[in-house]
Amino acid sequence: MVTYSSQISLGELKNCHAGRRAFVIGNGPSLRIRDLDHLQDEITFAANKIYLAFDSTHWRPTYYGVEDKLVMVQNYHTIKALKGPVKFLPRYLNRWVAPIPDAVYFDLETVPFYPQRPCFSHNAATRVYWGSTITYTLIQLACFMGIREIFLLGVDHDFKIPDERDPDDPYILISQGERNHFHPDYRKPGEKWFVPNLEMSIKSYESAREGVAAVGGKIYNATRGGKLEVFPRVNFESLF
Repeated sequence: MVTYSSQISLGELKNCHAGRRAFVIGNGPSLRIRDLDHLQDEITFAANKIYLAFDSTHWRPTYYGVEDKLVMVQNYHTIKALKGPVKFLPRYLNRWVAPIPDAVYFDLETVPFYPQRPCFSHNAATRVYWGSTITYTLIQLACFMGIREIFLLGVDHDFKIPDERDPDDPYILISQGERNHFHPDYRKPGEKWFVPNLEMSIKSYESAREGVAAVGGKIYNATRGGKLEVFPRVNFESLF
């Protein structure tokens, strides 16, 4: 059992879960709160507004991450106040918000890659590579920590896109109450979010599949439905 403190560095987490399995949890509409209850004793990685599930389950993720500027800026105080999971945050977010004292910070290298695949980091203590989805970042962190069997859950890879966009930035959408996530209040009308690039995400998932395989691991998709077919499918209930 690893003991964490606010002073821990990412390098100290290398291979801390060597040979273990873990779940990387997305926030898609397929995610069910009761799924999370099955994961109480598992190593889990989750992100963004997963905390909206906390009122309905005793489960808490082992690790929590945010890399999206808009998510962080619009929800900073809630994210800062979260207790329980180890928080992974890229240093570049500190351009827009004050550092969070209990977070473990890492360098996220945002190198353009499409139509090629992004690089996959095997040394997250040096850098993690951006892949247009935080799921890719969490997979790199899990692999660095020695996880060799990764199950995705709630990664639907499918979005309903609103018509309204920020007049100053065509890559920013303005929510109109569309449902793309597990919780009805995940994104309220008027909240801003970046246009998702599913083609780029596919390239990242392909890179993740190969990067994890290179160290003898494998990624499975335990999501119910959705449109992500890069990884072999498994039935979530069969894992317990």
